[in-house]
Amino acid sequence: MKKVKIAAMAALLGIMSVTAVQAGPCANKQKQSKQMYHKNSSMQNIFAQLDLSNEQKTALQAQRQEMKQNRRAMYAQMKSKRTRGQFVSIDGFDKQGYIDAQMQQAKIRAEIHAQRFEKTMQILTAQQREKFVALLKEQNK
Repeated sequence: MKKVKIAAMAALLGIMSVTAVQAGPCANKQKQSKQMYHKNSSMQNIFAQLDLSNEQKTALQAQRQEMKQNRRAMYAQMKSKRTRGQFVSIDGFDKQGYIDAQMQQAKIRAEIHAQRFEKTMQILTAQQREKFVALLKEQNK
């Protein structure tokens, strides 16, 4: 009887530990997802306060669609180049080559984000830009 209880406890502890390990990354992803949601919703709130005209709303929506297509193309291109195997050889790992490749991808992503932000700022009027900057500063306090 004692052996059965010990076996049951061991099985229960095993199940709990596997569940905890499995939930760890998911919980972190959910947290990241919530953070991204709040970041996006705060930007939406800022744009809602800018009193955008219908033409500006249409231009921003078209810009989002264009960026979505560009992002998909960029990720497809990056995925085709994403082979860690090219940095690994019998002699070892080309750490600098890997870092250079990752830095190049980060630079491409940063350039795309900067272009999008620049286009967004061009859509806004001077008064809206002033209000946008003020709202961003207020949000980042």
